[in-house]
Amino acid sequence: SLARSGQTSMIVIDELGRNISTLLSEFRSEGVYTIEFNTTQLRAGTYYVRLDQGGAVSTKKFVIVK
Repeated sequence: SLARSGQTSMIVIDELGRNISTLLSEFRSEGVYTIEFNTTQLRAGTYYVRLDQGGAVSTKKFVIVK
């Protein structure tokens, strides 16, 4: 959910801070979006999704268990 329009990026990061995947890097209007990400190629572990919209940054953690 984006509260305002602007340049938006969303990346997946591993525990060591390495960029695993760039899910989004473009201008987006305010609104609600759904982005699908296939995790079958990732190893079990902890990862983070970082959403940056014009300096407003939000990070969420997710865990893959296999």
